[in-house]
Amino acid sequence: MTPLYIPVRHPDVSIIRRERNLPGLSALLDMDELRVRLEVAGVPAVCATPTYLRLKPATSAVAGVRLDAGDSHRYARVVAYPVGAHRKLERLARRADAAGGLLMLDDRVGLAVCTDTCDPDLPGIRSARTRHPYAEVLVYKPGRRWVARCSDCEVLLKVHTPARAAEVVSAHRSLERLVPTAPIVEVDDSGVVVTRLLPGRGVADLAGGDRHDAEVRTGIVLARLHRHSARLGRGSVRTTSSGAVDDSQFARGLHTAAAGVAAIAPTLAGRADALADRVVRALAGRGERTLVHGDFSADQVLLDRWGAPILIDLDRAGIGDPLLDPAAWVADAIARGAEPEHAGAGLRAGYRAGGGRIDDAALAAHTAGALLHRAVEPFRRRRSDWDIRAHALIATAETMIAGGDRRPPADRLSSVAG
Repeated sequence: MTPLYIPVRHPDVSIIRRERNLPGLSALLDMDELRVRLEVAGVPAVCATPTYLRLKPATSAVAGVRLDAGDSHRYARVVAYPVGAHRKLERLARRADAAGGLLMLDDRVGLAVCTDTCDPDLPGIRSARTRHPYAEVLVYKPGRRWVARCSDCEVLLKVHTPARAAEVVSAHRSLERLVPTAPIVEVDDSGVVVTRLLPGRGVADLAGGDRHDAEVRTGIVLARLHRHSARLGRGSVRTTSSGAVDDSQFARGLHTAAAGVAAIAPTLAGRADALADRVVRALAGRGERTLVHGDFSADQVLLDRWGAPILIDLDRAGIGDPLLDPAAWVADAIARGAEPEHAGAGLRAGYRAGGGRIDDAALAAHTAGALLHRAVEPFRRRRSDWDIRAHALIATAETMIAGGDRRPPADRLSSVAG
C-alpha cells in the first residue's frame, strides 16, 4: 500500500525515497497511511498522532504513536524493518501476540504495530499501567522512556530500561542532597521509578519580567549546586555511566548527534560533522568538573508557592563541565524560538550572582554543541517544518562558535544584563 497523501515537496518524501529498503517507513511518516492500515487490520483509529520517531538508515525505524478511537485512546509502538532481512519482526510480533498486544503485522512491507505494554525494552510499562490505570501518558519514546502522571495518587511515573532505571536512581540520589527536588517514593526491578508529583508553576510557562526573575533565581540555585558539588570532590559524588562526561565521551556524543542529522538531512552532513569537530577543539583542555543536571532547561524547573526554584527530572545527572547546564538552557530556549541575543540572559545573570564562573567562549562552544544535539529533535517529534528547523539550529550553532569574538551575543551585554 502506498501513502494516501504526501504533501508536495514535504521533506519526508526525500527520506522515503532514500530508504527504499524500509517500505514500511512511509506509514511511520504519514499517520493517514498508518490509520488506514490499522483500519484494514480491524483496529479502529479515528486519529493517529506521532509522539517520537527514531530512524537508523537502512536498518530500522521505530515510532511512538497515540491512537484515538472515539472517547478512548492508547499508545502504540510502530516498527519498520527491511523485508526479509532478518527475523526481528517475526520475533517481535510473536512476543506481542502472546501478550495480547499485537495490533497489526504486515510482513510484506516489514511493518508491525503493538501496544506500548509490549515494548520489550520497557517491561515496566505494564506494571505501571496495572497499578495506575488512569495515569495520563506525557512521554513515550519507544525503547527509551515512558512517563505518565497519576493525579489521583499525586505521583509521576517514569519507566526506563531496568539497567537505565538503576542509573537514574543513582543520579537522582546524587543531586537530591544538594538541590530541592521531587523525592523518589518507589522503585521496582522492572524499571519503574516513581516520584512525588509536586505543585508549582513551571518556569517555561512564564514570560516577560516574571520569566527573567525566575531565571535569575534558578541561576543562583544552579551555581550553588556546582559550587557545593565541586567542594565535595569527584571521588565522593555518586554518578552514572550515562551521566559522567569525559572528553572522549563528549566528542563521541557530538559526532553521534552529527550522524543523526546526516541521516535525515544529508545536505547538512558535512556541516554537522565539522561543527562537532570545532566544538571539541574549542573545549579541549577544559578541566573543570562538577556534578551537573545534564539536561537543564526551563521545563525542568518548578517554582514553589514562595517562588523558590525546584529542579526536576534528574535522570541525566552526572559529572561534567559545569557550563553544560547553562548552555543546555540557552540552547533549549533558542530551539523554542528565543532570539539568541536574549536566550537565558536571566539565568546567566543569576549564575554569576550565585558565584558561578562563566567563560564566554566556552559557554558559546557548549551552546553550539547543545544546538547540534537538538537539531534532529524537530524530526523525531514530527514537526512539519523539521527540515527548516534543523537547518536553522545548525546555522545558529555555527554562528555561536564562529571566529573572532566567540561569546554569545547576549553575554556581550553582560554588564547591562547582570
